[in-house]
Order: sequence, then structure tokens, then C-alpha cells
Amino acid sequence: MLINKTVANHLQVRSSNGSTRLEGGFDIMVKMKRILFLTSNEGKLREAKHALEPRGYEIVSFADGTSKVQLVEVQANDLVTVALSKIEQAESYVGNTHQIDGVMVEDAGFFIDAYPSFPGVYSAHILKSLGLEGILQLMCGQKERGAEFQSTIVLQVKSERIVAQGSCRGRISEEIRGVGGFGYDPLFIPEDGDGRTFAEMTLNEKKALSHRGHAMARLVTLLEDLG
Repeated sequence: MLINKTVANHLQVRSSNGSTRLEGGFDIMVKMKRILFLTSNEGKLREAKHALEPRGYEIVSFADGTSKVQLVEVQANDLVTVALSKIEQAESYVGNTHQIDGVMVEDAGFFIDAYPSFPGVYSAHILKSLGLEGILQLMCGQKERGAEFQSTIVLQVKSERIVAQGSCRGRISEEIRGVGGFGYDPLFIPEDGDGRTFAEMTLNEKKALSHRGHAMARLVTLLEDLG
């Protein structure tokens, strides 16, 4: 069964025969408290804890002493496919190690309007290769500076799977600004903000606007709906 929370904020439960309906019997979701977040990105971990721990969910990761899971990065052009591949590789960890109630993965991408689908699912690799200065050089002379962050979170609990997505529109700054956040944050100015980059905001300010903040909020809503 796949429980899918889309960007349009619709909740569906799709059965194996393709029909769509709401179902009961989600006691396992209500009881879930300890989630293994499969990430080595300290920024993602910090934001996940900030979003979910106040709701009563303990988020643990490799940094907390849990066993490291080696995941193969599937070559695909969309975040959902990549995230689903990762969670399928990690299914054996659900409830079997470290008293884990659920396993979560997140795949995020930065999408530049002037270069469709770039860097997209390869955002981390491109940033490591080019750096922020390289991205600015790539944008030199570009009048179209629009960009979008996208996030896909998949949470697996026993046989149940939740998919939550979020996005944030904005533009690329003319310069690197701010020392907070991580990744592309010093270059990204959200359109619903006040002109500051993510890296110039507090964690609370960023969470209210960001792709990951929106995806986490949808995940929380799903869990509450199931309760």
C-alpha cells in the first residue's frame, strides 16, 4: 500500500489493484516514535529533528551511532524515483535494528529555470564539483534567474509507505550571502521571503518557507491524519 501526499496536498491510499480509497487499521503509524533517517547530511538531519521532534518523534541517524546502510544511488531524472529506490533498499531495517519504528529517506534537488532539470537530482554532485562560485559563473549574464527547490520524503513503516513532497520557488542571488544553512542556501532567495537568502535566515524562518519545511509539514499532517 502506498500513501502518497502530493504537492497539491491530496491524500490517497492506493491498493495493489489500482483502486483509490481511505482505509483504517493504521495502529502501527500511531505507535511509531523512533525514526531512522538515512542521511549523512548534517543540515538535513538538523532540519528533520527541528520539524519532527517537537511532535514526539525521535529522529536518529548514522551520527547517533546507528549502523550505516550502504545505498546505491539509482540513475533517474526525478526525485520520487530516487527516493523510492533508496527506501526499498532499506526496508529490511524497519523494526529490525536499534528498536527502530520507521525508516525515512529524503531526496532534494535544486532546479535552475535557465537550465531545465539542472542540476536537479544531481544537485549534490554538481555543487561538490562546481561550488557556489561555479554556479554564479554559470549564471553570469543570465537574465532568467528563477529557481526552485524540491523535496521528496519517503517514510517506511512495516508494509506502509508515506510519500510527502514540498517545493519552494525563488531566484538565484547575484552573490553568495549568509553563513547559515547548507548547500545552495547562500544563493537562493525565496519568492515569499523578504529578500534574504536561506543562509541569512534563522532555522525557524527557513523552515516556514523551504521545500523541506513544506514536505515535513505534510508528513506530520499525514501521520496525524492516520491517528
